[in-house]
Amino acid sequence: MSVRGLPGRLWQVFSAWWSDCVKRHLALVRVSELKSHADGELGRIASQLGISVFEARRLAGRGPEAARLLSCWMAVFDIDPLKVSRIEPQVSEDLKANCVRCHSRRRCLADLVRDGGDAEWQHYCPDAATLLALSALPWMTWRVGLRANAF
Repeated sequence: MSVRGLPGRLWQVFSAWWSDCVKRHLALVRVSELKSHADGELGRIASQLGISVFEARRLAGRGPEAARLLSCWMAVFDIDPLKVSRIEPQVSEDLKANCVRCHSRRRCLADLVRDGGDAEWQHYCPDAATLLALSALPWMTWRVGLRANAF
């Protein structure tokens, strides 16, 4: 990465961090609400998500940090998570659900530390194809917003 691109990258990292903080707070509220639901209501929610009540409880127990790695991968590919959730809310929810359910978290973190330079993550990440597709769409990345603000 060049020094010239550093301020923009720092802004992206800060923006992603702030977005994560807000999402974490909202997720904590949702988790608290989810834990307080009666079994019948939890069953209805689980049914809508296409998962079992046991799976819904297990996912809720992972807490708001469960999909944090997804935010990191989105930053690697310059994908704007707010644009994705606004333009394609179902895709955004699917990405989060896949990330939360993933069993390769340590491996994922190790690949992120290497700055995603190795294509190995594409073989185990359930979101790989979607992330690559989103990164190819110019309206889903940070770059469009940065260009538009520059003029």
